[in-house]
Amino acid sequence: MKRRQIIKIFGAAGVASVFGFELYSRYQAPDYEYLKGRHYLIAEISETIIPATDTPGAKEAGVAAFVVHAVKEILERSEKNTFINGLKKLEAYCLNVYHKDFEKCTTKERSEALSNMREQFPMNNFLRKVKRKLTGRSFTEILRELVVVGYCTSEPGATRGLAFDYIPATYIPCTKLTPGQKSWATK
Repeated sequence: MKRRQIIKIFGAAGVASVFGFELYSRYQAPDYEYLKGRHYLIAEISETIIPATDTPGAKEAGVAAFVVHAVKEILERSEKNTFINGLKKLEAYCLNVYHKDFEKCTTKERSEALSNMREQFPMNNFLRKVKRKLTGRSFTEILRELVVVGYCTSEPGATRGLAFDYIPATYIPCTKLTPGQKSWATK
């Protein structure tokens, strides 16, 4: 056997082991016990994304319960594992960098930690689409969507955080927003 063949075999074995572990971690049984114990963490993350101001925040809207339910019942298995592994990575990042849990971090540290979880290198649209097709949505994409949907579909979010008219008198298909007007709760 020649040296080039040995290098090719070891290279292929290394690549296969990395992708094999990645596939295994995506399609293994989701760790629901871990998720159940992180309700408070998801509430704090949601509040960091949509904080309470003159409108209710994500905690008051009960977004964490929606996110936990959506992860358990709605997402596909690979996205469930991506979300749970993302939570674990976020907790580990906060412990390694700030030496405290996410809940005890300052607002600035929380924002930095969540920004760190995003993609580290910029990609054009084509590469982003290829990556999404091959590996699925990232933790931050799933988290952001669930928090926004949970907030906008909650009663406090739809009625006090957004503009909501439960009995519209007339149908206006296209209207302009005035400066300072809240976004409409219904699509």
